[in-house]
Amino acid sequence: MAFIMYFQKINALFNEAFSFIPLYKIAKVSADRLYEIISVKNENIETDIIKEKININQVIVINKINFSYNNKKILNDFSMKIYPNKVNVLIGVSGVGKSTLVNLLMGFIKADSGTIYINNKDISNYRVSDIRNSIALLSQESILLQRTVRENILYETNDILTDDEKISVILGKAKAEEFIIKLPNKLDYMLTDNGNNFSSGERQRLCLARELLKDAEVYIFDEATSALDIETERIILQTIKELAKTKTVIMITHKLENTKIADIINVMDNGKICESGSYDELINKKGSFFNLLQMNKKENGLVL
Repeated sequence: MAFIMYFQKINALFNEAFSFIPLYKIAKVSADRLYEIISVKNENIETDIIKEKININQVIVINKINFSYNNKKILNDFSMKIYPNKVNVLIGVSGVGKSTLVNLLMGFIKADSGTIYINNKDISNYRVSDIRNSIALLSQESILLQRTVRENILYETNDILTDDEKISVILGKAKAEEFIIKLPNKLDYMLTDNGNNFSSGERQRLCLARELLKDAEVYIFDEATSALDIETERIILQTIKELAKTKTVIMITHKLENTKIADIINVMDNGKICESGSYDELINKKGSFFNLLQMNKKENGLVL
């Protein structure tokens, strides 16, 4: 009897212990992720180093950039010019290196060789923090905080006292005002985690409003209209075109029809620019851009 009683007690303890195994596995994965973040070295953004002030108002020259990732060549003697007051479009198949170029401009990664010139000076003459403050990046992924609409929109600006009238104008340009005015608390409406209480298109428009309010010198739109309906996309493209009158605009897109608003289209292939020109010039040339457009039309059941 004593043996049976002790066995039952020990067995009960083991049963409880076994129930913790799945929790242990979950906790271990979470801990590994946290440790990975904690162990990453802080990025040196050179805030205390005195360097030249930046004002991006001239052609950005990318000269013979080479970049490899895991022994795979991404950019191969890549050269390109990005013009101010123009819509500079960059297109190419997936994996050709378009987003890599954006990461180089933002200072998230460094090239193996080659130089980027801003205002005819090596990019290393400027603080990374100043460069990022001068560039507004709107990517396909809409990143929002679990805060109010107002706080999310004002996140990129130093002017925390921006009045509602100015915010309303920006929301109108981003075509976001139409759904915000219907919210219970309007600008003070609270977002859930990453804005999941909004649709993907609404989240993208909120992110666009945030970047427009930043009033940067360079705007990068990386598949920024992918989640928008046709009518909203048309209006946003018009906003981008208007923006290019006073700013430097870089647009990356897989929707080749959207390139009609471009002043210059750069076609990437094998890690370099293989073709450049306006929409009509590249159509008449019947080269790489023409072939991509023809392929795109066929996939959609159309004939060029």
